[in-house]
Amino acid sequence: DFDTIIRDRAAAGEIIAPRVVASNMAVSVPGGHMAGSLAYEARSAQEAADYVRRIAAEKPDLIKPNRSEMCELMGQPGASDEAIRAYAVRLVADGIPYVLVSLGGDGALLACRDGVWRCKAPDVPVKSTLGCGDTMVASLLLSLLEQAAPAEMLRRAVALSSANAMTFETAHIQPETYRELLPLCTADRLI
Repeated sequence: DFDTIIRDRAAAGEIIAPRVVASNMAVSVPGGHMAGSLAYEARSAQEAADYVRRIAAEKPDLIKPNRSEMCELMGQPGASDEAIRAYAVRLVADGIPYVLVSLGGDGALLACRDGVWRCKAPDVPVKSTLGCGDTMVASLLLSLLEQAAPAEMLRRAVALSSANAMTFETAHIQPETYRELLPLCTADRLI
């Protein structure tokens, strides 16, 4: 994909370009968000897993599967948290710099070259989970641009996603809510 080509050519010194986070394609359900334009349309769990493997093979800068998507990618429905952590470490070793796995109300896990962290989500009144994954990705991208430490990246992502869950409107987060939740998010280093 175009993003990956530019990123790789810039990294090799072949062209002058700003730092590019290669996004490539996403995966969606038929008729879902960006389906057919910026996202592959997966008509089954197996097809979704195949698309995620295809994307991962292109070595994007990050992937953010949720728990069930990670289990599908692994080919292990219902995989344990330990197995998910081990697979995230493997993906990093295979060349994906950041693997952020959202775990719903259980928080998230971040694996990168510097280690693996887990952050529990604060207990909040959930109104809608629509857009929570997108807010995690947005937060991680901003943290990457700011060169934040991995534990801080994860804390911010979980706090922002939790703030999103507290609203009915997608990506309509109240800054004060985010600021109140951030101190409640602690990232524990696992590796």
